[in-house]
Amino acid sequence: MPDKAPSASGFQFELTGGTPCFDFANTVDSRCAPKQRVDNLTGFTALTSWARQSGVVSARKASELTRAAKEQSDAAGRVFRKAVELRETIYRVFSVIAGGGRPSEQDLLLLGSYAQEAFSHMHLIAGGSGFEWSLDQRSRDSLMTLLWPIANSAVDLLVCGDLAKVRECAADNCGWLFMDRSRNQSRRWCDMKICGNREKVRRHRRAVSGTQATT
Repeated sequence: MPDKAPSASGFQFELTGGTPCFDFANTVDSRCAPKQRVDNLTGFTALTSWARQSGVVSARKASELTRAAKEQSDAAGRVFRKAVELRETIYRVFSVIAGGGRPSEQDLLLLGSYAQEAFSHMHLIAGGSGFEWSLDQRSRDSLMTLLWPIANSAVDLLVCGDLAKVRECAADNCGWLFMDRSRNQSRRWCDMKICGNREKVRRHRRAVSGTQATT
């Protein structure tokens, strides 16, 4: 995806991963090009903004957590560092899977520890025509609540999801993850209009350069 400069407010995250954990992993632009890399997750405020935009928390809850973070700056800093650790673990695990490999035991243990913490603060309730997990009311003021749905999303995908559809963008400098739900499962780019077109232009330029070199 294109490099972007996160603003102090109003930054719009791209949500094209097909699952919350991938949208979270994709908060880094140009991940595979260190000189172009841009981290859009710039602090706890950006974290709550992403959570609100992605639907992980409601707008009201995001506002409450933002206010709480101002009163608990040290705690907010710790949660933000954990968020980055969780994000990078998710990326490593699913990047390996997208490439046909097996994630490291260390990364699986780390991801599992986040999920276990989330489950320890949830209980089963009747909802609508079925049942669902709900956060323990006593934990709703915790800044860590932002991370629990992300960890659950990643573990649910690992345990119950169709891992054959996990992809990493084929663009050399991207590295974004996504679920390939195309009809023939041949999607190669996180966004055809951006990374796909860029790669087409690069291939065309290389082809033209090669033709000129032989004439």
